Amino acid sequence: MATHDEDNCCRGVSINGLDSQFGQGYSSAQLKMYRRDGLGRRAVVLLEFLRERGLQGKTVLDIGSGIGALHMELLLAGAESAVGVDGSTSNIAAARQLAGEMGLAERAQETLGDFVEIQDAIPMADIVTLDRAICCYPAIRELLTAAGAHGRGILALTMPRRTIWMRAMIRIVNIALAAARRRFRVYDHSPQIIDATLSLAGFRKILQQPAGLWEARVYERERWPMGLSAEGAAPDP
Repeated sequence: MATHDEDNCCRGVSINGLDSQFGQGYSSAQLKMYRRDGLGRRAVVLLEFLRERGLQGKTVLDIGSGIGALHMELLLAGAESAVGVDGSTSNIAAARQLAGEMGLAERAQETLGDFVEIQDAIPMADIVTLDRAICCYPAIRELLTAAGAHGRGILALTMPRRTIWMRAMIRIVNIALAAARRRFRVYDHSPQIIDATLSLAGFRKILQQPAGLWEARVYERERWPMGLSAEGAAPDP
């Protein structure tokens, strides 16, 4: 099972083989599924919670955004604008297509790249989401620290539920990927490390809810760490 947080040496859109794992076939299938069924259950939990908290005029940063379905729904629910960042060329193309179909192209910006590497070029947002993203990324502390530094208010994520059977499933998937000589791996990150990293970034957990095979977690900013402010620069002394 892939559990290491800091040992990946590869960066850019090729990190963890994302661009090849989530290719055109995957993106097309995800578009078809979304058009037919809407958001998955785990993303619906995030959407409903964020809608209840109020989305009007909010900005969204969607990390590991896939085909962009979650941030499109947040825009439809009242958010002002959204930036999606994903490491798959096909996902980004699909997200741009979806934004055009939904009349959201002027409010949704889709950016290709490894968020940790390109974070300085990405604006801060009121709401940061990572739906099914952290299990695809090896360096969890790096990712969540960067995500937290970009969030003014809410950080919401989904992750595989850490049950015995889910951990066994992840192990089987990774064995199959290795046998097929695929670079991509699924990462079973510790919930304690996730909570601790976001606590250091100034967030406290306000929701933890199972959603089928997944778990939704939402964190709210309660303070700014030294050297950070709501504008992304060091606060005045």
